[in-house]
Amino acid sequence: MGEKPDMPTEADTRAIPMTSLKAFEIPLPPLDKQQRIVDLLDALSARIQRLEKRRALASLTSTPPSGESSDVPGVGGAHFVPQASRLPRRTAGILPVAG
Repeated sequence: MGEKPDMPTEADTRAIPMTSLKAFEIPLPPLDKQQRIVDLLDALSARIQRLEKRRALASLTSTPPSGESSDVPGVGGAHFVPQASRLPRRTAGILPVAG
């Protein structure tokens, strides 16, 4: 009663003898073609990693902090976080005393 109808029962399953599995041949491409496939997959993997890093960096510099409104007056569309090196330097109004 509690058994799922889609699940095979023990009587439904068939065993494959180990000797048959050992004799089964899986065709493989020649070694040089396998190497080209590996090289291609390595290049694609490296490209994916570069794109993921670029996307992560872009999200850090273009996403407003959570909880803050993106409807800030005077800021149209792009919400870039300014880099510290490009911000004007301001003092707290304290000037050095000549001595």
